Amino acid sequence: MDNKKLIFAFLLGMVMIFFIVNNLIWLSQDTLPPAWDQAHHMSLSLKYYRFMSEAKSVRDINSLFSISHYYPPFFHISAVPIILVSGFSEHNLTFVNLFYLFLFSVCMFKIGKILFNERVGLMSTLLTLFYPIMYAMSRQYLIDFALVAMITAVQYLILKSEGGLKKPWNVLLGIVSGFTLLTKPVSIIFFFPVWVFVFAMNFQKRKDFVSFFIVVVVSLLIASPWYFSALPDLLRMNNYWQNIAMTV
Repeated sequence: MDNKKLIFAFLLGMVMIFFIVNNLIWLSQDTLPPAWDQAHHMSLSLKYYRFMSEAKSVRDINSLFSISHYYPPFFHISAVPIILVSGFSEHNLTFVNLFYLFLFSVCMFKIGKILFNERVGLMSTLLTLFYPIMYAMSRQYLIDFALVAMITAVQYLILKSEGGLKKPWNVLLGIVSGFTLLTKPVSIIFFFPVWVFVFAMNFQKRKDFVSFFIVVVVSLLIASPWYFSALPDLLRMNNYWQNIAMTV
């Protein structure tokens, strides 16, 4: 690694350390109970932890998908290792955002580097992390911060894989896009247009339907089991909110 790369890696690391230290200080001073959404997400993570502790065979997987038919499971399951290591508490669960902070920072930096250069990547990461909403969400146990990180990771892999046409990045794109769909269904709105655009730009050069097909299959294999399980309830909830909207 040359000196220039070391400097950018050091600066990126310092930004993340600043974020981590300040969030730890804030959490140490915070004595308020979690609000409704935060508490609900914590209870879901606890349910997934209990399921994994008590599950006896792969056949119990249907019970895993039935824990919540409103929120996909990836975000809540990603906090289970923290419960295993440090126990269940409001502040402990919030530490899962450290993983998403690292994921977002690296992928945002890489996007800037691909499109422009390392300096743009660093400044993009710095500016985005210090948006007030990003700074606030990084210390809350909510899906939002994780969702931004996962979508950013998908967008980086879309660029890196040239729209899913370049091996072996296409497989990684399929994996991450599958787990992003298991973070929140609306995520597809934010990465699908980018995917179509980058795919169209590169298809004439590569014309590799097999690589793209692999991306789709991998993504569906990861995401579809939960969606098939939750589909009846999702449709009922959609009809419910449509009826509410019609009466307003």
